[in-house]
Amino acid sequence: CVYGIVKDYCGRDICAKGPGHRCGGKWNSLGICGEGLFCSCNRCGGCSLNTIECFNLTCI
Repeated sequence: CVYGIVKDYCGRDICAKGPGHRCGGKWNSLGICGEGLFCSCNRCGGCSLNTIECFNLTCI
């Protein structure tokens, strides 16, 4: 998992989402952002602490 491992709604390990990837939704069904990122407007914004990739998030 490039952006780290997170727990899903059921407590299972899943790969975290990276900058610009879809996230959120009911029970985070679209995914959970990796460390250093935040979910807003169903996209991961900020900078990944794993890869130092960044995504400048602008909600429309």
